[in-house]
This record gives sequence, C-alpha cells and structure tokens, in this order.
Amino acid sequence: MDPTPTILRHFASLKYAPPKGRFTVLAAFYLVDAHQDVEDQRVMVISMATGTKCLATKNYSKIGDVVHDFHAEVLARRGAVRWLLQEMTRESEWLVAHANDEWTLREGLTLHMYISELPCGEASTRATALLQTLANPQMAALKSQATADPQNISQGLARGREGYELLNRVRTKPGRADAPVTNAMSCSDKIALWCGVGIQGALPVSLGLRPIYINSITIGSVHGVEALQGAEKLLLEDCNRAFRGRLGDIALGDGYSIYRPEVTFTPSIFEYGRVTAPERSSCNEAMCWIANEATVEVLNNGIRRGTLSKNRALPALRPRVCKASLYVIYQRALAWRTGSDRMSGAITYHAAKHGGAGADSETGCDPAQAIRGQALRLRAYHTAKERLRGNNGPLHGWVRCTGDYETFVL
Repeated sequence: MDPTPTILRHFASLKYAPPKGRFTVLAAFYLVDAHQDVEDQRVMVISMATGTKCLATKNYSKIGDVVHDFHAEVLARRGAVRWLLQEMTRESEWLVAHANDEWTLREGLTLHMYISELPCGEASTRATALLQTLANPQMAALKSQATADPQNISQGLARGREGYELLNRVRTKPGRADAPVTNAMSCSDKIALWCGVGIQGALPVSLGLRPIYINSITIGSVHGVEALQGAEKLLLEDCNRAFRGRLGDIALGDGYSIYRPEVTFTPSIFEYGRVTAPERSSCNEAMCWIANEATVEVLNNGIRRGTLSKNRALPALRPRVCKASLYVIYQRALAWRTGSDRMSGAITYHAAKHGGAGADSETGCDPAQAIRGQALRLRAYHTAKERLRGNNGPLHGWVRCTGDYETFVL
C-alpha cells in the first residue's frame, strides 16, 4: 500500500502552503492499523511537518523556548513525541498500559514515515552529487573529498555536503558551505538513530513507553526526476545503508535492537517540492501539525510566526514542539500517572531525561512520584544511544549539544 495519496490529501486539508516562489519538504508519521479493511481508514496520521532550515549554534536557546532544527523530518518526529506524551495523559485508544507500568502501541498498530524527498545526509549525498554535477560541475568539484576537513573526516564527521563521495559518515546541517555552523545532525543520521532507540525519546521512556520503531519509510522525488533516472537502485542502496546498513548488528542492550524499516520510493509528487519548480528557493518557514491539535503552527527561525523575540518565552507563545512545551506535557503525564500535582522541586529538563523523576539524589524529586523501573528504563535507553553515537559506535563523530541547552526549569 502506497500511503502517499492519503498523506497528500491530509496535507491539502490543512490549508497551508509555503509562500509563493518557495519550495519545502513534507514529512509525516502515521500509524497503520492491520485490523482495518478499508485502505484510507488504515492510515492514522499523527504528525506532519514542512521545513528545510535550522538555527546556527550561536542562536540556540538555553531555556527551551526555540526549536533549533526545523527540517520537516525532525519537526514531524517532535510532533509525534508530543502526541505520544499527550496520549499518556489519558485513556488512549492507541496506546496500551500494562501491569508492569509499561506502555506499548495497541496490538495491530505499526508506525511508518513519509518524506517528500531524500533526507539530507548519508541517504542523499550521491543523489546530490548527481544533481549538482549536471547543474554546476564547478561547484560539484569544490565539494569533492579533496576539500573535506581532514580533522572532521578522521573523527567520522563531515560538515554539510563536503566530500560527496565519502560514505558511512555522520554529517551536520546545513548543506551550504557559506551557511553559519550548526550542531544539528543530518536527517539521515537522526533516522538511523531512531532505528536503534525508537522515535519516542527519553521523556516518554521515563514514563514507561517501550521503544516505537519505524516499520517503513516512503520517499518521494526520486521516480520521475530526469537527472536521477537509472539511479533508483543506487539511491535505494544509499537509503538502506544510511538508515540501517551502517549500524550493523551492534548489541544495544536490554529492550533495544537495530530495526530495519522497509524503504520504498513513491511516484507521487508533493506539489510544493523542489522538483516541481527547480527555480524556486527554499522556504524559511516551517509548519507543524499534530493529531488532536486544532490548528497548524507556523514557525519562522524556530519561533511561532508573528511572535516578538521578547515574548517568545511566554508559555502561550512557545512552539508546541520546543523542549519547554514538551516538558510541560511530560509533567502532566507524570502527574496523571502518579496522581500528584506535578513534580516537586526545581527539576531541570536534562535531569528528567537522564535521572528520572524518582531519583532524588540526582534530581531532587519526591521519591513518592517515581514510576516503577523508571531509572532502569532511562539507563537502558541512554546506554543504547551511547553505543550508537560513542567513539566505537557506527554513528561516532556525532556532535553533542551539551551543557546549558537542557538545564532549564519551568
């Protein structure tokens, strides 16, 4: 089943379009219900986003009120995390709570992903090389291995599109060499990480959610693109290597393993994508929609469109998928689970992700609010993550955003 027509109809129903003369990327996460017989009813879109930009590291926020990376794939995943947290604040028809204080997707449900074009990074470097060589051979030559930073390469890292022909490298955004430096990792790298630890993130894990893996990834803008004709097999190999092949069979520890999503290309074209009008420039705006939310949210430079910088930290004006907003939903879910009035004490976002609400020696939380097995689950999650991103891991070279960016409290 190709979900793309359903995804594109859903996008059209949102009544959002990028500004005239701009292209963007569309991504979505959706559930498929094996118990439904009607094709359209089987697809439940839980999050959808557009976007092609990210912030320079110098503009990152230390209070969690700004979205740093607003590529469509990342925004859609953050929207999915918010949806999962919301489902954990109520009796859910999609998630099942078990007697051991753990949650899983309901039986018969599987998670899937759609992207309107090849994601940046490992999955698209050779496609980019093909397109660049045809459009601008001189620029393609400048991006060759000869111009890649030797120090970065020795660490397994490539910046942007440097060293087109280098494979099995983690890469940072953005692709343009003249753009400000950012610590945001490529979408290919983030998808690979999700194939090891799931898409749910640390906050839902601390509440008891088991890993939720992507079963399939459907990608557009390969079939029907003249410059890529005859390269489909090569590009499918690139995607399979980028998302799963380069991870090998590494042991990730208790409850985690490398999941291998099925990758397919769809002939359906997103009308606002770059292949429909190559002369257009990329859109500065990003859009995010989450199931059960009344409206779409449009972002510009990581904050809500129309919000003054001086007001961006106000709870009512923060982006729905920024760290601070997700932390609020997490605290509601924790209160719902424990029957308490939110966590006590000044608990940082970082402590909630790493220590758990019950480990008072690390976080200062009331131990009575602890969820059974919380500390062990978080330890297993971060162990798996470190085995993927650490010095000996398949994603070594990963640039960490450490320190002040997660030490805020609400």
